[in-house]
Amino acid sequence: MKKLISVFLCAAMLICACSCSKDDDSAVLSYKSGTKTVCSLDSSFMYFWISLQKSVYTTVAAAYENGWKQVIDEQNGTTLCDLLMTESEESAKKLLVIEYLHDNVYKLKLSDEQKDSVSSKIANLVSRYGSETALNTKLSQFGADKNTLSRYYELMMKQNNLYDCFYGENGRFPVSEEDKKQYFKDNYSIADHIFFNTDASGQTDTDSETLAQTKCEVAKNVYDRIKNAGEDFDTLKAQYNEDSFAQNYYPKGFFVTNDSTFPTEFTSAVMTMSVGDITMVETPGTGIHIIRKLPMDENLYNAYDSVLQSITDTLCAEDFAARIGEYTDNAAVNRAAMDSYDPMLIPEFALD
Repeated sequence: MKKLISVFLCAAMLICACSCSKDDDSAVLSYKSGTKTVCSLDSSFMYFWISLQKSVYTTVAAAYENGWKQVIDEQNGTTLCDLLMTESEESAKKLLVIEYLHDNVYKLKLSDEQKDSVSSKIANLVSRYGSETALNTKLSQFGADKNTLSRYYELMMKQNNLYDCFYGENGRFPVSEEDKKQYFKDNYSIADHIFFNTDASGQTDTDSETLAQTKCEVAKNVYDRIKNAGEDFDTLKAQYNEDSFAQNYYPKGFFVTNDSTFPTEFTSAVMTMSVGDITMVETPGTGIHIIRKLPMDENLYNAYDSVLQSITDTLCAEDFAARIGEYTDNAAVNRAAMDSYDPMLIPEFALD
């Protein structure tokens, strides 16, 4: 449930459509600074936005037996459709905040290059649909037109501009090295392994089974020698390890966290082991790993560029969400207008 909600939150922040307005009675959501409405999102934009959301998460709905009507929270009776609308509303508030901060607080502007990019993106859509008339006909089904698209793309760029203002080169709110180090310590584990390659690509099924069986027997023997005979892990690693890639790219060990790109079986094992533990897991289609969990050394937080970048991106995203969240109370919802939408009747539309 938490993972599903986080998926909606992250993507909803990236798919948005708002319009500036002055006390527009047709606004579904509006942002006020004092008593003045500085930006708002009207009914047609919101309809268009929900249609984009549905297109992004249609595969999520398709994975459930009851589709969008699937109950995902039994206690509250919340359906996937309910979740879509709730997160759509909350993230729309955040986008209104982003526009307000971009335009009114930090006085940022879209560059000429960005404005040209908007025109280019629309031109690509015209080409995709065959003509401007055809595109407008398609957009009209979603309460939208070329102006909707322009506003949509502009807001995407404003979000990027604000983020860069906060965390780019010479940004206002850089993440400290100490915070990165602490995040590494709190969320990562370090491990080493002896790898037995069972990838039999290009071989016959019989040869593949033979290879897997042979490697499995060898791995079990090595594992027994470490666990029960007390033989040295590093000595056996030098003799049996078939992972030359690790030596070149992970000389200080594997840095593993819960959202690592390592195979699920490998990640789960490492994250649940205690320091000094040794276990054996198989990652289907790739191989067998004898894993040893190493002590945490927080000073290694910047040892690998990819890990450091991932930590930095995560901390920036968390900080950005917190800063935006400080302003969301100023975003008001026209409850009657918002509740008038039936997401089951809103068609799906994809820009890509």
